[in-house]
Amino acid sequence: MHFNFSSALAQLIAPLRYKCTLAMGRPYFGTHHRAFQGAPIRFAYMLETVRLLPPKPRILEVGSWVGGSALTWAEGISRFHQASGSVLCVDPWEPYSDSEDAATKALDLRDRMANAARDGTAFRLFQHNVTTSPHGHLIQYRRARSTEVLPALPAASFDLIYIDGSHRYEDVRFDLQQAKRLAVEGGIICGDDLDATHDGVVRAVADEFGNVSCWHGYFATRRLAGPLDRVELPVTRALPSHLRRYQRAIARVPEP
Repeated sequence: MHFNFSSALAQLIAPLRYKCTLAMGRPYFGTHHRAFQGAPIRFAYMLETVRLLPPKPRILEVGSWVGGSALTWAEGISRFHQASGSVLCVDPWEPYSDSEDAATKALDLRDRMANAARDGTAFRLFQHNVTTSPHGHLIQYRRARSTEVLPALPAASFDLIYIDGSHRYEDVRFDLQQAKRLAVEGGIICGDDLDATHDGVVRAVADEFGNVSCWHGYFATRRLAGPLDRVELPVTRALPSHLRRYQRAIARVPEP
């Protein structure tokens, strides 16, 4: 049996690094508690998307986990819109059940994520990351399911809506349908995990939108009066500041 010393050492160090980072009052997006997930390159394209928004953009995020994407939107507002705008996060911070996420099942991540949500660790880390970020003042949150919050929000009230909550087909499709109602004309609807390992997301996006623009699993489309339109983004490698530790990892990622 092969023993991976580097991997074992990293697992031992991760909890200590987590505690030290929190004690120093810094945002944490390491491996402990699955604080960071997905391909880092996606966050570079998310950040670039904010550049396309009008002044004082209003952003709605469905599914926030510990705040990696929320802080990306907020940093984009600070960088491209003089820190004038807002991010509303909607997340129950509770375990998702009956996951259709093949990647989560295969890697046995669901239990670890469920435990972090169940005991409140994920929500507390979200609060910590937001309050210790220089962009956190732009973020508000509602701790509830999207089915409880989205129908009560006024139509055409957001310039960008990001969908990354439950990955069950029915849940994703509900969120996308609500996003079409909540986005302003010309607004951007985007999301994560449009790839072969997330069947519920792939089917829901296909049924609601058809073809969309996609960069390494991050997808986006623009809501118009008629049919939806594709979104054009330049090739980018610039990560938001809270994820700069992953900059080297994306240096050799091929263009989408």
